[in-house]
Amino acid sequence: SREFFQLLVAEIFRPDYGMFVYSEEVRTFWFSPTSLESSLEFQLVGIVLGLAIYNGIILDVHFPQVVYKKLLGGRPAFSDLADAQPALQRGLQQLLEWEGDVEATFCRTFEVEYDYFGELRRHELIPGGGSIP
Repeated sequence: SREFFQLLVAEIFRPDYGMFVYSEEVRTFWFSPTSLESSLEFQLVGIVLGLAIYNGIILDVHFPQVVYKKLLGGRPAFSDLADAQPALQRGLQQLLEWEGDVEATFCRTFEVEYDYFGELRRHELIPGGGSIP
């Protein structure tokens, strides 16, 4: 049964499968923003991991601390971002500490850009964020 879980989890967490991405910087997995899977499939992954834990099988799957915090009912905080994406957290912290005119200097709006299978997509962080400097 140990080998079954190890093979299954290795297959589920393969980067080319698309459900999770692996960060070399922090050596943890995160949920892929471009995943085509439904929430039920992620729930199935949780069930598989839960069954492995129940059967005393240790798997080589690492998530940032914020995932476990959320599972225990905690609320994620800005400081938790350092565990999952340290470069992003440092950049946002520097932006918060910036003393100049952020709007004039960086010319950014309240939206995020990401690669979606070779296509650059934008997602508004708040409603109407694409027009808010």
